[in-house]
Amino acid sequence: MKLVFLTNHVSPYRVSTLVALRKRVDRLTIVLSSRDCAPGLPEADIEVEYLNSIKIPRTRRHANGYIERYEVHVPYGVIGTLRRLEPDCLLAAEFGARTAMGAVYCKLYSKPLVVHADLSEEYERGARQGAQDAPYDAFEGYRSRAGERSERCPLH
Repeated sequence: MKLVFLTNHVSPYRVSTLVALRKRVDRLTIVLSSRDCAPGLPEADIEVEYLNSIKIPRTRRHANGYIERYEVHVPYGVIGTLRRLEPDCLLAAEFGARTAMGAVYCKLYSKPLVVHADLSEEYERGARQGAQDAPYDAFEGYRSRAGERSERCPLH
């Protein structure tokens, strides 16, 4: 199986998980929207590709008073890169532009999509509220509730 992991960066603590995942698939390619990548991936036979991205600096003030500075990545070329790589399954991180473009690719080419997200309690509250009103047509057939196994995704 050819697996593509679509994310903005790879933190050092994720490397061991990705190395273990690489052992379960024929090919693992990580497609990043930034040049921020933990060392050790090429040595583990994990391919790394970089997307061109527009980075928009943002500042957020949290309810408990601290200020967080971060960048929103708006990558371009996602669908073309995925067409070239021809993954059997797409693993995407978070709920941003990369994942939305990955969902379009998966819908067009009938590929399974798995979305991984580390969410805060504050975000979860907002996401649950928004999920009641938001259309999920692009994700139809690819979403599953926690614990459910997808027949279409060989990662289960």
